Amino acid sequence: MPAKTLRQYIAYAKANLGKVNFGSSGVGASPHLSIELLKTITGINIVHVPYKGAGGALTDLISGHIESSVGNLAGAPLAAVKSGRVRALRVTSARRNAQLPEVPTFTEGGVPGYDVTGWYGICTQSKVPQPILAKLTADLHKVLAGPLKKRLEDEGIDVTPSTPEQFAAHAKSEIEKWTKVVIAAKLEAD
Repeated sequence: MPAKTLRQYIAYAKANLGKVNFGSSGVGASPHLSIELLKTITGINIVHVPYKGAGGALTDLISGHIESSVGNLAGAPLAAVKSGRVRALRVTSARRNAQLPEVPTFTEGGVPGYDVTGWYGICTQSKVPQPILAKLTADLHKVLAGPLKKRLEDEGIDVTPSTPEQFAAHAKSEIEKWTKVVIAAKLEAD
C-alpha cells in the first residue's frame, strides 16, 4: 500500500475503485462497520475481506496479502504498530489513543465527525432498585479507577466510566448510527 496518510489512502482508493481491499474480523463486526461508515462518508469503494477473527486479518496485512485492515487496537495490533510491522494511518476514536499519541484521528485526517470506538457495558435487569444500581455504579467506578485502569490503558483501551443514564443514551445513539450504516451498505445477516 503506497499510502502513508489517510488522505493518500482515500485518494488511492478513489483512483482504484473496487481494487483496494480491507480485512476485518468478520461481517457485521465493528471493524467491518467502521469501514462501511468511512465508505459512506468519503465515497470510496473498497472491497471487504471478512476473516473468522482479527488474527487472520492482521497476519494477512503484515504479510501483504491484503492492502489494509481495521481492528481493535488492544493486544497484537498495538504491538504490530509499535514494532513497525504495520503502519497506522489513523485511530478511529474522536481523540488520540494514549498508547499511540503520534497517530492522529480520522477527523484530523480530513474526515470530520468520524468517531468509532469499541465499548463495553455492564447491564442488569430494569427492575433493580435505584439504591442497588447506585451502589453497583459506584463500585464499578471504584474498580475502574484502580490498578485495572492502568492495565487496560496499557493495552490501548481507553477507560471512560459513565452513569447508567449516559450509558443508555450512548447505546441508543450507537444503535441509530450503525442501523443507518447497515442499511446504506445493504448488509444482511448470515
